[in-house]
Amino acid sequence: MFEKLMKNKMVLIIGGGVMIGLIAWYTLTGDAIPAGVIQTQRVEQGKVSDEQRAILDTLFQLRAIQLTGTIFNNPAFTSLKDFRTEIVAEPIGRRNPFAPLEQVVPATPATTQTGR
Repeated sequence: MFEKLMKNKMVLIIGGGVMIGLIAWYTLTGDAIPAGVIQTQRVEQGKVSDEQRAILDTLFQLRAIQLTGTIFNNPAFTSLKDFRTEIVAEPIGRRNPFAPLEQVVPATPATTQTGR
């Protein structure tokens, strides 16, 4: 099999070069400036589309809403139960949790005899 590859070495080199050339051409000939996600559109003054009119109507409806505190006096609100779980304070851990653990070094006697 190796001998066949050696006989066709030039064909393999040319094929590889063509593949590299095609990949380079494909990546380099794309759009220079990608299309933006947000596009602007000119609207002549006084002309509003149906979609824009619907959005404006919704915004005006939201603007007309007035918030008062009467919901807090509603029996449905006062009958709500609190199901929160109390958070218990835990002791603070190490300053750097990723630092190596300190190794306990056994105490050595102050004077050692080497026997020399």
